[in-house]
Amino acid sequence: MTHPAWENQKDIQVIGPTDAATTAITASVDMYEAEYVTLRVQLSAEADTANPGTVISIADNTSASTTGATTVVADATVVNNTSPSLHVNHLNWAAGRERYLILTITPGTTASTGAIGIAVDATACRLKTGPSSTAEMTNDTTNDTVVVG
Repeated sequence: MTHPAWENQKDIQVIGPTDAATTAITASVDMYEAEYVTLRVQLSAEADTANPGTVISIADNTSASTTGATTVVADATVVNNTSPSLHVNHLNWAAGRERYLILTITPGTTASTGAIGIAVDATACRLKTGPSSTAEMTNDTTNDTVVVG
């Protein structure tokens, strides 16, 4: 039997493989109708072992913008990642979160120490499969609602 948290899931490529040196990379994920999400952040090794590390921050917002976003997981710092690493975050998005997940990754490298490789994917789980109330059914402007009985 499948665990209920893994029912009705979808996989999302949040950040395709890319290099970053001195600039933060930000991406948003539309979490509409998802109750749980698992984020997998893959980082390559950093050349400079004395740098402050890469900072991973997760926020939520009513829009895909970082403006006005509320921090969910603050500064999960990867200090001196001298080896490639994978960082996994499991989040309960149904617990009062806004629609959009905002992910920011800030490399601890400098232009002189070179870039690091970054890739992020996510699995959103327990997606709603239909309307949960009459109000949700009648908010649809493209279809007619028929009440029988």
